Amino acid sequence: MTATGENIDIAKFRTLVPVSALSEHNLGRLHARSRLSLIAAGDLVFARGSRDGESIYLIEGELELLDASNQVVATLSAMSPDALHRIDHHIPRTVSARAKGAASVLRVDSALLDVLITSDQTGTFKVVELDSDDLGEDTDGDWMAAMLQNRLFRSLAPEKLQAMFMRMEQIDVNPGDIVIKQNDPGDYFYVIARGRCGVFRDMPGRPHPLKVAELQAGSCFGEDALISEAPRNATVVMLESGVLMRLSKSDFKELLARTVIKPLLFNEARRQVEAQEARWLDVRMPNEYAMQHLDDAINIPLFMLRARLDKLDKSTPYIAYCDGGHRSMVAAFILERNGYRVQFLKDGLPGT
Repeated sequence: MTATGENIDIAKFRTLVPVSALSEHNLGRLHARSRLSLIAAGDLVFARGSRDGESIYLIEGELELLDASNQVVATLSAMSPDALHRIDHHIPRTVSARAKGAASVLRVDSALLDVLITSDQTGTFKVVELDSDDLGEDTDGDWMAAMLQNRLFRSLAPEKLQAMFMRMEQIDVNPGDIVIKQNDPGDYFYVIARGRCGVFRDMPGRPHPLKVAELQAGSCFGEDALISEAPRNATVVMLESGVLMRLSKSDFKELLARTVIKPLLFNEARRQVEAQEARWLDVRMPNEYAMQHLDDAINIPLFMLRARLDKLDKSTPYIAYCDGGHRSMVAAFILERNGYRVQFLKDGLPGT
């Protein structure tokens, strides 16, 4: 598969369903973020069971739709009325799509499409305009679209996304501004609309805070303390002028934490692990792990989780656990946000 580097003619784009329901302004925004791909004969456009988060339209050529036995169940032609609609718009995909000959498809961000349609059809949801004077001319891309690339937000229903954007508050920030401070109580969840932030952590035996990360536009932070009810575990400082969008603790818990984090009772979690449907992930400290842990559990302490995500396999479902459930709940949120399949053990290890 090769991207053409071009976009579809906007007149053709306007005929697609449900793109045609968009206002001219939002249609233009979505058009700017769509892309054409060339598909060689015999190549797959998508596989059955995939969760790619894209609305895909056939623009040129023909596609064969295949069932679980790899048998052709239908053929779609770009000349047919059906080609105005999204191909197999289900998550996960119910069929595979294979190019019968050379073909061209259009890929559109499904989450962004849903948000823009919601904003147009409710009349109450105003999306921040990224080319407005409020965000400035040097905005580092579309923060909302970047945020919607995140699996965490893709899992929200459109009405939840609508409510989240409606309740977000915009704040302007300057270089050196401390957004959150280590050991303070949690109050807001943040998304960077423009600018860069540095994440610093006070470490025992070090005279100065250690810089552990740098965050760009579209990045999110501040959720750990909101979920766990623990103090902030790091300090976040603006590295340059920018704009942040923030969501209050109560709104965050209502719209995000309670929606996407999946607790499990121990017996069900153990059944999944024994059936090889999931794997244990122990997010306690190494000395806690050494004292007691579940068989075959991977140990990655919560404070190291972001730095060691590459040690985990996105194709493997995980069940995070700790002693009381708080650390594992945060771990589940972090992993979900980074595209991992995860649940957490409700109330922690039995007997702890």
